[in-house]
Amino acid sequence: MRWWSSVALVSLVCACGPGASTSAGSEGGSASTVSDDSAGSAASSSSSSTSTSSTSSSTSSSSSSTTACDFICDVDIPDANSCDPFAQDCPEGQKCAWWDPDGGNAWASTHCVPIAPQPLGLGETCYEYDFETGADDCDKGMLCYNLDEQGVGTCVGLCEGENIAPTCVEPCTACHVYGTGFSVCLPARCDPLQSECPDGQICTMSYSFACMPPDPEGPAGPGEPCSMTLSGVCAEGLVCADAEHVPGCRDFFCCTEFCELAAPNTCPEGQQCITGYWHAIAPGCGYEQVGMCGVEG
Repeated sequence: MRWWSSVALVSLVCACGPGASTSAGSEGGSASTVSDDSAGSAASSSSSSTSTSSTSSSTSSSSSSTTACDFICDVDIPDANSCDPFAQDCPEGQKCAWWDPDGGNAWASTHCVPIAPQPLGLGETCYEYDFETGADDCDKGMLCYNLDEQGVGTCVGLCEGENIAPTCVEPCTACHVYGTGFSVCLPARCDPLQSECPDGQICTMSYSFACMPPDPEGPAGPGEPCSMTLSGVCAEGLVCADAEHVPGCRDFFCCTEFCELAAPNTCPEGQQCITGYWHAIAPGCGYEQVGMCGVEG
């Protein structure tokens, strides 16, 4: 079976030449241009003729300085405190955490935050998570996840290994990867053959079954292309499978229906309910009767 993963892009920032300076805050910012007009002001007090010449020269210098920096002035400078969540390369007493530098509720970036004085372990109930900082009361390599309306969640592990081949340590858990690169290990918490997820979520498969938000750009339908490394890309009741199992698939992977192996065949014509790849990677985790519509490879 083929596996694919996304590659993160890193923005590059260059500096202006003479006549300009750049500045950025600790949380990232934008380059700015500063020009000094004091010489032109002093010259303007001597005579009208000198003033006209000086003003023209100052204007030309200012225009040249601004033009030289127009192409970088709106470029964001990366957070100097960014870190690798797989390597957990923060200083002692800190952990690499996901947060939203824009103050929203998305796991969009990483930086180092202090570890709680008495950190909680895997599976323990947690009570603190702040999207604006990424700080919580879970231990290193963990995240307070799936918070309810009261802000109560559970400590789950971040994916380990490498971003091109993420892994999970806990049995019957799997690495779920979001479009931002955020990845977390989640246990099987739903049955794809039943509708048991909260409103706004679907039971999706990304090495294990879990309730996840669907792709905000619109989940794919039966036979449509999908990504094996992202969760929620297929619509509810569908799973992303290798093209060799999905008749008519014109990509590497396409969505197909879940089905029950022991039940009468309900798959489209020419297809059967076959064993899914989760049977090999998560044996004994409660997926034994869950299959997918397709053809044997």
